[in-house]
Amino acid sequence: MAVLEGNSWTYLTAEDGLVWNDTDGEAFWADADGSVWIGTSDGLAHYRPSMAGPRESPVAEPVITRLDISRRPRLVQAQFSTLNYRSEQLVRFAYRLDGGPWSDTAERSISFAGLGPGRHRLQVRSRVRDGPFSARVAAAEFQVESMWWETWWLRSLALLLTAGAVWGAILWRQRLLQQRNCELECAVGERTAELVAERARVQEEKTRADEANQAKSRFLAHMSHEIRTPLNGVIGLSRLLEEITDPEEKQDTLRLIRSSGDALLSVINGILDFSKIEAGKLDLEVIPFRLRACVEESLDMFRPAAAEKDVALRCSLAPDVPEWAAGDATRLRQVLLNLLSNALKFTSSGEVTVSATVDQADDAGHLIAIEVRDTGIGIPPEQVHHLFSSFSQVDASISRRYGGTGLGLAITKRLVELMGGGISVESEPGVGTRFRFTVLLAKARAPRAAQKVVAPAADARRLKVLVAEDNRVNQMVVLGLLRKMGVDADLANNGLEAVAAVLEHDYDLVLMDLQMPEMDGLTATREIRSRLPADRQPIIWALSAHATTDARDSCLRAGMDRYLTKPLEPEKLRSLVAELTVPGGGLRDNPASRVE
Repeated sequence: MAVLEGNSWTYLTAEDGLVWNDTDGEAFWADADGSVWIGTSDGLAHYRPSMAGPRESPVAEPVITRLDISRRPRLVQAQFSTLNYRSEQLVRFAYRLDGGPWSDTAERSISFAGLGPGRHRLQVRSRVRDGPFSARVAAAEFQVESMWWETWWLRSLALLLTAGAVWGAILWRQRLLQQRNCELECAVGERTAELVAERARVQEEKTRADEANQAKSRFLAHMSHEIRTPLNGVIGLSRLLEEITDPEEKQDTLRLIRSSGDALLSVINGILDFSKIEAGKLDLEVIPFRLRACVEESLDMFRPAAAEKDVALRCSLAPDVPEWAAGDATRLRQVLLNLLSNALKFTSSGEVTVSATVDQADDAGHLIAIEVRDTGIGIPPEQVHHLFSSFSQVDASISRRYGGTGLGLAITKRLVELMGGGISVESEPGVGTRFRFTVLLAKARAPRAAQKVVAPAADARRLKVLVAEDNRVNQMVVLGLLRKMGVDADLANNGLEAVAAVLEHDYDLVLMDLQMPEMDGLTATREIRSRLPADRQPIIWALSAHATTDARDSCLRAGMDRYLTKPLEPEKLRSLVAELTVPGGGLRDNPASRVE
């Protein structure tokens, strides 16, 4: 039961006179005299406030009855009580350890886990109900023994080991940094060396590029001279021809014009060959040809010029050199002509000798070695390595005195390499020069003798030919050549006119220029192939100044049958026309002979 006295409640129990501590809140009666009747579980209690005087709070002094310390697990258990048995159920305790804050508890035992080793002090105090704590504080001191890992020497050892590990880590990191610095220094050194080498290489390439530019500049100057000289002859002699009346003098002038034109064509062909080789577009053919005759005929072409200079030409072919071989006779002859031309050009007296031997032979073919020796001016040793460079001559005075583009030997070297061989040179100034090259040729037998085709004039006159050409000069050249062969051809000035003419008339042959206004030759050919039935399709030959493999392939893909390059050679055109006049002749089914 609780009684409000002033501003505080006072709790009364059986120790204060109640019959029983368990009261019933519904069993309550206030009497007239101010007393109160209270029902309890054990009977009726009568409380008289006027008789209740001031009460003293009971005091319970604490005592620690038991203290247990276990090592594993480390646990401290304490039990405590009081000596006041009257208020035993109302006693409350507070405790603290090692002077820490007080903690209240209604229990009479407490436990401490995880205490560190050493001496500890436990203090306990008590109070009854909410009264004041007892003036006496029960205290107990106890010792917690150290485990082996908590000993000072072990901790010192652990500290030393930790310090050693930290120091070792620092040393390892320092060594790692030093190693990394060494690696970086090595890398920087290597990179610096690479940069120095790269700079030297770039400088070398720049020097070579400058030299190449200078060589090209000299080449352009030489080329300008080489082109302008025959061009001046053609133009100048053509103007003179207009005023010449003497027939013999006119024929001589025409021969000079033809010679100048051939010289100009030779220069242009050299440039085209070099560009094809540089672009990897030069294709070699492999057909049977007379090897010994090729060498001898190449030498015979220079006999008139050698006779004028009083230079002897000699030819020495080993007995084992085969009569027939398979390869590109045109390119082999081109190599021989370049070397013989240079030999004769730089030889003012003495002799030029061509010799051929078989270096190697097997079932597949022969490795033929050919030498061209002369007794000319020779080449200084320091200039030999420049001989086969593009746009290069021994010195500028050579081109001024002897002429030449500086491409001949460069082309020769590339051609020889394309034919599976190599070329070398030995020279001594004032004594002469020896060029030696090898080519790989397949074995071949003499083909069957081909019957020579001669075009009867009557057959040629029966041919119906259309010439599609927009250039007036080219029109005159082609029509004139055909007229000499007995062919009276029709003319179309562009591709549209050519298509219209072919659709209207039946032609045996169409000579088609590639570049024409209105419609080009390739488009016109496609139109003809797509619009005419098979039995009316003519044979179409391309006429073009583009002497490249790509242009040829484009013509054949468009449906053309052959590809003729300008300037036209009369003998070649006559031979082709003659093949058409043979009964059953024609070239539509012979793709191997489509390019002339």
